[in-house]
Amino acid sequence: MSAGLGYKLSEHLKVLGNVGLVSLGRFESAKQRDGDWSATPNPNAPHKFDTNLQPVVSLGLSHTF
Repeated sequence: MSAGLGYKLSEHLKVLGNVGLVSLGRFESAKQRDGDWSATPNPNAPHKFDTNLQPVVSLGLSHTF
């Protein structure tokens, strides 16, 4: 019983780690994209970041439960 629980927990942590890495990577690329347009801030960047991240998070949640 505890072995199965430990496995499930490690899988859950792995998924959380992947979500963190993906969101960080997308945030970094969004920052670099904004840096290129430093004269005028890009209003689309935060919205794009949110829409790109949502499928990854929902995938992680469905995997956990």
